[in-house]
Amino acid sequence: MVFKNRYKISSGFTLMELMVVIAIIGMMSGIAIPNIISWLPDYRLRSATRDIVSCLQEAKLRAVKENERVVVIFNQFTESYIAFVDSVPAGGNWAQDAIETVVRQQTMPAGVDIQSFPLTTSYTVGFNNRGLSASGADSIQMKNNKSNFTRITLNLAGSIRVQMSRDGINWN
Repeated sequence: MVFKNRYKISSGFTLMELMVVIAIIGMMSGIAIPNIISWLPDYRLRSATRDIVSCLQEAKLRAVKENERVVVIFNQFTESYIAFVDSVPAGGNWAQDAIETVVRQQTMPAGVDIQSFPLTTSYTVGFNNRGLSASGADSIQMKNNKSNFTRITLNLAGSIRVQMSRDGINWN
């Protein structure tokens, strides 16, 4: 003999439980979203720094691989940079010609500006066929819209160093 349950078992959520969960999610997002928005400029600056360091390392490796000078041009006006193998004319001319191979081309993220060279619109660094700096010791400085700074320094041996600053004067 099979006994049927007299009471239906109800499953699911009540309206009150659903309202409590929505209220908790609303309070948590009200706390989290302003914090995320305030972290965004610093995240973009760190991301741009990593991208430029990666581009410089790739340019250095490509210079050795191709046995040619590789040049990276930073353009303050367009907030972008381009790396290319500088092979035309023979020995290179520090400018991008139509048939030269582009290694990488990128635009800076929103809110991050190239700051190092106020007197010119573009700045050039390069690596020779041994991976050494072909342009001497150089640095590229960037600033986000919260006035935090990053400086990427390239020394004569071709090594790359990153420094951060909150005021553009004291670097760590």
